[in-house]
Amino acid sequence: MCEVVVDKLESIYPNTAWATFGNLQVVGNGWEKTTDDCGTYKHIKGCLRVDLHNVVTLDGNDYRGKVYVRLVHKSCYNWRCKTCYKTVAAREARNVETRINEHVRLHGGAPEHIILSVPRSDWGLDLGVLRSKAEKIAESCGVIGGCDIFHHARYANAEEALERGVPFGWRLGFHFHIIGFLKGGYQCRGCTKLCSGCSGYEERWTKERERSGWVVKVAMDREGNVGKRVSIFWTSFYQLEHSTIRTDVERPHPLTWFGTCSYRRLKVKVEKVKHVCPICGSDLVRLIYWGREPLVKEKGAPGYKTELFENLYGSEGVRFVEAPSGRYGESE
Repeated sequence: MCEVVVDKLESIYPNTAWATFGNLQVVGNGWEKTTDDCGTYKHIKGCLRVDLHNVVTLDGNDYRGKVYVRLVHKSCYNWRCKTCYKTVAAREARNVETRINEHVRLHGGAPEHIILSVPRSDWGLDLGVLRSKAEKIAESCGVIGGCDIFHHARYANAEEALERGVPFGWRLGFHFHIIGFLKGGYQCRGCTKLCSGCSGYEERWTKERERSGWVVKVAMDREGNVGKRVSIFWTSFYQLEHSTIRTDVERPHPLTWFGTCSYRRLKVKVEKVKHVCPICGSDLVRLIYWGREPLVKEKGAPGYKTELFENLYGSEGVRFVEAPSGRYGESE
């Protein structure tokens, strides 16, 4: 199916029916904004060390004389807010990356992305009960610890729906994504033997499926191979931004930690997120913009970008300066 037809189908028939199912809801499907401040422009931060930006990359990006600029917006950090849910997903993904890396530092091993598909016979369980059962299934299948992210639905675009023969849009399909560790590591990667009579994970998981109906597997990469995780942050962010929360609790959360990664067993010092320049690694500072051309500050507006590389000097002179303590933003 050509891309034009796919885009047309998706614009005419957007199926969001399963985004909310009983007290379960995909994040970002609650309300447009928690307050009027959600998503509004706050200030800019950046790096003025152009003396360290004398770089031209192999793909032609020229950073010579450029200031790195990052736009900062206000957020309510509520999972149900359509404006802010991706911001809280990014914050949680950074926490996942921090805890997983600390586990690697203390205990070694390589993190894996493991998927647990829930049999229909268990779809009627309360989410708390279901999550506990999923963690016990995971531990019995060799997962020693990690975080689990619950999805109550799966989504297929028009092209995938035709290829796989599944309904277009959202459809019910309870499953958990685990970012965690297997005891001894996943040794079946690249194995060409039949999984019969060995003690590898694939045979253990096959027996679990026959016993309980739960399907356990290591996630595939974009090429369809059982690949190693390239980025813990982006893997967890992608799963979090369409995860499931409960609508009948005051502070819902789509992720829990268990096993060797639980809060009781893994103590991680919480540090404030430190934003640095992607070119030179210097700490970012708050900036004031004195340029003539206005910055595009509103999310979703034509030309909007969260990160910019701008010339320090223009026809008007210096365009960016560091904000004095207690003051930030644009020129008055």
